[in-house]
Amino acid sequence: MNTTATSDTDLVERIIRGDPDAETQLYRQFERPVRLMLTQRSGNAEIAWDLLHEVFIVLLKRMRERELDDPAKLAGFVFNTARFVWLGYVRKEARRNTHPASESIEQFIDEQQAAHDEAIERSQRRQAVEDLLNELPQQRDRDVLRRTYLYGQEKEVICQHLALDAAHFDRVIHRARQRFRKLVETREVFER
Repeated sequence: MNTTATSDTDLVERIIRGDPDAETQLYRQFERPVRLMLTQRSGNAEIAWDLLHEVFIVLLKRMRERELDDPAKLAGFVFNTARFVWLGYVRKEARRNTHPASESIEQFIDEQQAAHDEAIERSQRRQAVEDLLNELPQQRDRDVLRRTYLYGQEKEVICQHLALDAAHFDRVIHRARQRFRKLVETREVFER
């Protein structure tokens, strides 16, 4: 088990025990990437802030109820929870904004279909990136790139989890990006 999985497992166990410092750590670790995801989806920073707080309320409740089977998959659990909160918000808004004019309903359906298609495309691209990351031979390269670009974690958080100082992190991420770039160049995954 790597140090990241160990620290995530420890964090989850501390949250289950009711440790408020662990809850704060969880928030600091995931606040920014979750907020960015919600802002991107909603197009509205105020809505994203409101939903962000709901995400962390749901997260803590689900974690205390032991719904997270594998604490090493904490990041995926966080982002899946955020997606469910976002979908709940969209459904609630759709019910609130539905009115009998067929043109509005058709427009709403078209908008939802476009959003769904875009989400599928984003998901496919993300999966292609994940697949390529998994081909990198060094675990640290995979961790630093995943945490930086897929999870949007701050440099300080990544340094803490990977036991790196800031200068060493800069060298590690530079080399990891170079290796990943070479890997991408050998694939046609991102070509349309």
